[in-house]
This record gives sequence, C-alpha cells and structure tokens, in this order.
Amino acid sequence: MRISSIITISTFFLVGSVSYAEDAPNGAPQLYGRINKEFRYDKQDKKVPNSSTTQITDVDGAESRIGGKGVYKASADSDINVNYQIELGVNTNMDTPSAVGTFGDSRVRIRLAFLDFNGSWGSLLMGQDFPTSDYFNYWIDPFLFTIGQNYNLDRSFLSGEASFSAVSGIGYPIRAYRDMLRYKTPIYAGFQYSVSYDKNDAQYVTGSVATDVWVQEHVLSYVNSLGGDMNLRAAAIYGKETREDYLYGKEYWEIGAKFGISKFTVAASSSNENMAPKVTYKHMFAAVTYDFTDKWQVAASYGKVDLGKTNTPADAVAGTVVNGNETQAVLGVFYKLDPKITLHVLGEQATIHRDPGALMKLDGVNQVDKDNKALVVAAGAALSF
Repeated sequence: MRISSIITISTFFLVGSVSYAEDAPNGAPQLYGRINKEFRYDKQDKKVPNSSTTQITDVDGAESRIGGKGVYKASADSDINVNYQIELGVNTNMDTPSAVGTFGDSRVRIRLAFLDFNGSWGSLLMGQDFPTSDYFNYWIDPFLFTIGQNYNLDRSFLSGEASFSAVSGIGYPIRAYRDMLRYKTPIYAGFQYSVSYDKNDAQYVTGSVATDVWVQEHVLSYVNSLGGDMNLRAAAIYGKETREDYLYGKEYWEIGAKFGISKFTVAASSSNENMAPKVTYKHMFAAVTYDFTDKWQVAASYGKVDLGKTNTPADAVAGTVVNGNETQAVLGVFYKLDPKITLHVLGEQATIHRDPGALMKLDGVNQVDKDNKALVVAAGAALSF
C-alpha cells in the first residue's frame, strides 16, 4: 500500500470524534464500513492468455469501504438539518488492470463526500455522491455486491470485453459518483422528483482551449406500499451530457420498476444511451428473488446491452466504437449468517459478440474472433458494521 494511502486512512480516523452510537451528540459522526470479498473461478472459450483463472478479490463494483456519517440538527426555530457523509473505498485487490497493466493493485480513494441540507421544502445536496439514477439501478439488482452485478467493473476476466468507459453497465447504464448539486422535492403520495447538475468530474484542456462538460439528470420516482404484502418502486430517468467540443450531446433515458409481493420480488428496466449520431447503446435488465426464510434467498438476473452502429468503417477498425452485444445471466443463493454478515454462492454465464466489421480486442490486440463466452462460479462474504 502506498504511503499516501496510509496517510489518507490515518487522517480519516484522527480528524474529529467518531462514534458508533446512533444517539451520538449533535453533529458527531457515526463510523460504518463494509468488507466485501469473493473467490472466483472462470472458464472461457478464448485462451487469452489462459482459458481459466481463479481470483481471491474485492468486488470492484462494490469494493470494501469505510466511512463516517452524521446529522447536524439545526436550532429549534429552524426545520433545516444537514446530513453529511464521507466514505473511502478500500480495495485490496483490484480485478481490472492498473495503468501499468498489472492485476491485483490496491486502491484507496474517496467515494463519497457531501453535505445534504434537508427541510420541509425538500433537500439540497452539494458534493460527491452517486446520481439518483445509479441508486435506482443498485436497488433493482439483487447481485449488487457480487461479481454478478450489471455494473460492468468485474468483467475484466472476459477477453474481448469492452472497457468500462465504452460500456458503462450491461443491463443498465451507470455513471458512478460525481461532484454535483442535486435537489429533491418532498415526497407527495409516494412521488418524488430529483434534478441534478454536475461537471462529469471533467474539464478538458487542449493547449489554451478549455472544453467545458456538464450533465443534467432528471428522475421521477415512486415508492409506496400497495397494501398487504405488496410494494412498488418505479422510476423514469432522463439525462443529457453536453461538451463544448461536441457537435452533439450524449443523452440517456431509463424506465424501470421493482414489484414485491410476500416473499417474491420482480424487477425490470429498459434504457438507451445515445452516444453519438447513429450510435446507441440499448440496455435491458430483469431480476427475480424469492425469500425461502428470513435467512435464505435465491435470486436470478439477466442483463444485455446492444452496442450501437459505427459512424464510419474506420471507427470499427480502430475499435473506438463497436457493433454487437454483451449479456450476463446469473443464478445465486444468499444466506444471512447474521444481520450484518451475508454469504453467497452464484453461477454466471457471460457472453460477448461482435458483428462483422467490428473487431474484438483480445489481450489488448485486435483479432478477427467475433464471439467469446465464459462460465463463472463465485463464493463470497460481506460484513457490514
């Protein structure tokens, strides 16, 4: 671990007074964390460089973390409270290659750092948090804390897999955390509207010219009990990214819902990312869970992304834009050893297909192979505190 990482962690614990108690003094932070580990075996069609591998690793899409959060309650004559949270990701064994092309690098990074002002008028957040759209997709994915998630950060084992920057999610699009301004209305009859503005954590500079980037996201959500054992969570999402150096603006939309009745839940979503003229990524996701008991749950999910058509044949040759699709089917079992300890075992089949005219990248080199398939078996444990 780098010295800078040690200093970061040390500073986090030394600054301020950290409490484990829910009834901590006004404004005092509550310490929390999660350790998330998996053992994995995968076997794939393409031997690049090996047809099978094993890993003992963090889940990159839901890495181990430690944080502090709290609520500063305003004076009695004001209804404004301030929620705050700061969280560090502590990934001891990354699945994806680092800048130097090696696996297994450790990483400590800031995941969350925000102030959220709340009152009868709604809430206003300023700082780094996940977009509202991401939280909805995390909610509908039962394999969020496993390799079976549709985040697309844990598919590096699949040779030919497009990079995360190219395909941000399989069954649903993901943007990950950003520094933002976000307003949420109060909840009316189960409905809530959220609007956010962020710079996509980027401002590009070429020579003396700065390229500005900004993203607006709008989410209308519904969460309510339908009576008895039934409940429903649904969302309609629209976002638009604009860059000064683009002749177009990236747009994305999604419609999805999760319905629960008794011990069953069913979730589904459909979404599009309009990346450029004639380049659209179409996502679809479905999942189902069944709780046998308070401790045992079985879950299944399926995600697919159809990659958009290229602007020119040169794009296909360069690999900058690809045609084809990627899929992920998962079946798994979860067991709650304790309210804060969860074990899981799962099987996953991941596929990647490229249409004629698009090249797969195998081991970092363009090849003529058009298809690859992998079978993954994983067992893991997560502890929250």
